[in-house]
Amino acid sequence: MQQKRILPNQREKAWTIDTKVLASKLPSYTWLRNERFLERDAREMHEYLPHWIITVGSGIDPLRSKCCTDNLAPIEGELRCILCHRASAEKPNTLAWTGLLPVNLEGRPKTLKRLEKAQTDGKLKYPFISPGGKRHLLVPVLLVYPANWPYSPPQAHYLDRQYLDGLKLPSGHIAHVIGDRTMCLYGHHGSEWNDNTTIMHVIANRVAPHMLALLKLAEDGEGFSFF
Repeated sequence: MQQKRILPNQREKAWTIDTKVLASKLPSYTWLRNERFLERDAREMHEYLPHWIITVGSGIDPLRSKCCTDNLAPIEGELRCILCHRASAEKPNTLAWTGLLPVNLEGRPKTLKRLEKAQTDGKLKYPFISPGGKRHLLVPVLLVYPANWPYSPPQAHYLDRQYLDGLKLPSGHIAHVIGDRTMCLYGHHGSEWNDNTTIMHVIANRVAPHMLALLKLAEDGEGFSFF
């Protein structure tokens, strides 16, 4: 299971996911003993979101290395800083996927202006990109595996509140945001969940629509009718 990431110097770093490290560091994740579950997700993620990475966290926050404050990855027998490769002594309690997800801002002038102002004011530090001349914002997201994967859904979180605050949206029922930045993606107790669902399927069919629904809500008050 291969991973790769573009480093700040624009060099691409690649590594193999060390599943034995994950099983050792996260004993409550007994499903890691059956590598096919993680392999299935890693294969799909490599195909569709190749620069998303598997990492570890403390609750809903990814753990960072003390040396470089970068993400940790299971590499060569240790949890290591991706940037400098140094081993970390951090003690995780969650396993997650994290990366940037583009949201299309075309046709939403009020929202685009609001986000650009937040960036100008230093309150939004996410990058804008323009593939094909169309403005997109890259939003960092974290998907945390449950201890009984794949029999209940993952939790999806905005990495921080910059996207929500840039759109001037509160948490709560109207935005389908639980607590500070957790997306409400499934029905009560995950009643809509199917245990054949993959992480990539959750991103494509729940997380990306959640981000888009927030844009619609900020632009013209449209809610979450498709959830």
